[in-house]
Amino acid sequence: MSTFPKRHIVCAIDDSPAALAAAQWTARRWIGPDDAVTLLHVMRMTVDDGIHDRYAAFAAHADQLLERVAATLSPLQVTRAAVVGVPAKAISQYATEHAATLVVLGHPAHGGVRGAFGSVVYSVLHSVATPVLVGPPTITPPTSGSLRILVAVDGSPSATAAAIWCNQWAADHPATVELVTVMSDLTEYVGHIPGSSTPEWMPVVWGATNWYWMPSAITDVPWDAVQAEAEKQAAEIIDKTRALMPNCAIEAATITAGQPAAAILQEAHHFGADLIIMGRRGHSTLGNLLGSVSFAVLQHTPIPVVVVGDQTIAAHTDNPEHPKPNL
Repeated sequence: MSTFPKRHIVCAIDDSPAALAAAQWTARRWIGPDDAVTLLHVMRMTVDDGIHDRYAAFAAHADQLLERVAATLSPLQVTRAAVVGVPAKAISQYATEHAATLVVLGHPAHGGVRGAFGSVVYSVLHSVATPVLVGPPTITPPTSGSLRILVAVDGSPSATAAAIWCNQWAADHPATVELVTVMSDLTEYVGHIPGSSTPEWMPVVWGATNWYWMPSAITDVPWDAVQAEAEKQAAEIIDKTRALMPNCAIEAATITAGQPAAAILQEAHHFGADLIIMGRRGHSTLGNLLGSVSFAVLQHTPIPVVVVGDQTIAAHTDNPEHPKPNL
């Protein structure tokens, strides 16, 4: 019996293999016996002379599609729903109106943020407060009963919400966790070192039309001390995050450096992660770890990613000091 109230998981279904793979992975790895599951298909209609006939054809296709997907999830009992609308807006609206606690999407191809990924996944991530699981086009099933989860943290509200959300889920599901934080921009720490200050910046002409900026006193920065300060703050973030996750078996806590998305993906590979959980955006001194970076990870990861916004905390607690977001 789940220790939490019944959760409502909405799986957005279209004709793509990615949507089916994401729903099947979620059904096998995520859904508990007390969870309510809805398969949602959005019919996008255009106005023409045959609107009524077209609607009948779209509705028949939706029924067949949802029935076929539901059969692959047996013996899981699911609700099937078909709505008319613009996909991203309709998914977000349905999730909000039906108190979804997780939205599941698949995106059909890696690469840029255009096409299906840009217009649907990207828009849903920006418009819904509910955590969103995004599955890649093909998903390799985990090899053991316990998921291996990488949680990317940077001390921001979104990263904090992601850690707390993972801890709530782990109360009902066995999981092994690695915490990862990335030091991406040491210049953020210069002002924290006694006797140092942020370098003055001056414009430098490069070529005929482009302006670049470079520091005028960069050689005066004590970089060894800056590095030590960055590592100290990163360790404090790891310790604070660990305290928020008593239900999780934390196997490793890694502080690394580099381009954030690439570092997260590399650590996920080394850890053998089955799932990445990260915040929607970040704004701490560790750099913009979880903003555009979350989308870069989504574009290139071979495993599912759950993206959690700091709205998750606000939606499920009256006390921000002790947030208790529902899954």
